[in-house]
Amino acid sequence: MVAHFTAAVSLGERKLVDYFTWSWLQEVLTFSLMPPLLIFAGLVFRSVRAQPSNVLGHLGETLRENRERFFYGFLFILIYLIVHRAYRALKVAIPRHNEYWADPMFASWDKAIFGQDPWLITHSMVGPLGTQFIDMLYVVWLPVMLISFGFAAFAKDSQFRKRATLSFFLTWILLGNLLATLFASVGPCFYAEFYGSDRFTPLMDLLSHQNLAALKLQETLRMTVGDEAIGSGISAVPSLHCAITMIVVLMVHDRYGWDWRTYLAIAYHVIIWFGSVHLGWHYAVDGMISTALIPFIWWASGKIVTLSERLPKKQPAPAVA
Repeated sequence: MVAHFTAAVSLGERKLVDYFTWSWLQEVLTFSLMPPLLIFAGLVFRSVRAQPSNVLGHLGETLRENRERFFYGFLFILIYLIVHRAYRALKVAIPRHNEYWADPMFASWDKAIFGQDPWLITHSMVGPLGTQFIDMLYVVWLPVMLISFGFAAFAKDSQFRKRATLSFFLTWILLGNLLATLFASVGPCFYAEFYGSDRFTPLMDLLSHQNLAALKLQETLRMTVGDEAIGSGISAVPSLHCAITMIVVLMVHDRYGWDWRTYLAIAYHVIIWFGSVHLGWHYAVDGMISTALIPFIWWASGKIVTLSERLPKKQPAPAVA
């Protein structure tokens, strides 16, 4: 992760001093306070529900019992802020280090797999009302990601906490930066601008007849090319939306097994993959690649955590008489 941040400072446009600005502090406060506030609210609710004689005393005792959980939660959120800041810088820098080239290849893979461009299939299945619903669920991805990371960072189970947060970090670094740079691509929504081809113009014309958040976000990305603002940077392969929802599936399954929560997470993952194609963000193979790679990251994270816990602990020096 140190190497990741160093690479971001070296390859990104901003100097190190520009990383720690007032806007960065606002971002820190926004994203770091949400998970602990949700956890704290849950603990308060539990304390009130327990109906002790001294609610504040009971709450204080609960917080003391969970002090390790909060310590590591805040630590992992701090690491998240640094990793995600570096991730954004490297994502924005992709076209400066590797010209976008991979879209025609992935578009041809889509056609080879489905017999036609997959968006033709999705729009034959879902009409305007369904498109609005998918667009809404796609926007919800951001709070889902933040809540899921907060759930991981503040989890009681130490091994699960480390494994889940490490999976997030490795996903941003390996998929969001390394693979995205190697397979530099923009997605169907930007195909015409970067490749001078009207292959996906019918899709974008079809979407343009609706008031979709996706179109507004795509326009924002056009306006912020080269700017390391929140959510900026154009990259299609692999799909980080699908990667994160796949992590959520594995997290929920790890905690609850094959019950309704896991099936709900799977359904949301499938909708995000479907929506990524339907709304012009991604090729179908983008989500397929992410879905295939995340289980390996989850497995590797588990192995790393297990090995780290087996390392001999440093013994304190004996007291001198």
